[in-house]
Amino acid sequence: MKLSILIASLSTRSAQLACLKEELFSQIVQCGVMDEVEIITEIDNGEITIGAKRNLLLSKATGGYVCFHDDDDVPSSSYVYKIFECIKTGCDNCSLTGIITCDGSGHEFFEHSIKY
Repeated sequence: MKLSILIASLSTRSAQLACLKEELFSQIVQCGVMDEVEIITEIDNGEITIGAKRNLLLSKATGGYVCFHDDDDVPSSSYVYKIFECIKTGCDNCSLTGIITCDGSGHEFFEHSIKY
């Protein structure tokens, strides 16, 4: 397995999680990496802290690369493609940039990187 996509969720957000998984599965199929990606979820009713939930997800991951995705965030249409382009280089870290909005307003740039 090359990539583990880890998603912590709450049972009350099942509709959002279903939409996210549908989009990710579609991208995985489009990229032809069905045998190289696993999507692992950890769902509860809020009994477990997000940190503990993420540690559980990490313990289940078998991919050489892991990423966390929030169940209420929408990935770009090239999310999986861009991750695999990065993985192909053999890099240690696939950085991420984007635009964050709240209900469609407040467009703000963000960057996840080993620089921080």
